[in-house]
Amino acid sequence: MIQDDLDVFLDEWGETAICKGQNIQVIFDNDYSPMLGDFAEGRTITACAKTSDVETLLIQHLDLISIRSKNFRVDGVHPAMDGRFTDLVLSEA
Repeated sequence: MIQDDLDVFLDEWGETAICKGQNIQVIFDNDYSPMLGDFAEGRTITACAKTSDVETLLIQHLDLISIRSKNFRVDGVHPAMDGRFTDLVLSEA
């Protein structure tokens, strides 16, 4: 049941990415964020996916993932919240 809830959430808010030739639903974040108050801004590119999908595809550092027809390299794999989601830290490839 919990897994079904994640699927509904990703169906509503996620988008399709391609990694290792397989489709995976992710929530993509590529926005600029203020840092140090308003003195600087930066960007951390992330894709949040179900941990079970990340584990099934064995996604790891240096893998390539395509989102919105753009290629990214996986620089970090970080389980988030209660472990049901994993944040993939990305950089442009």
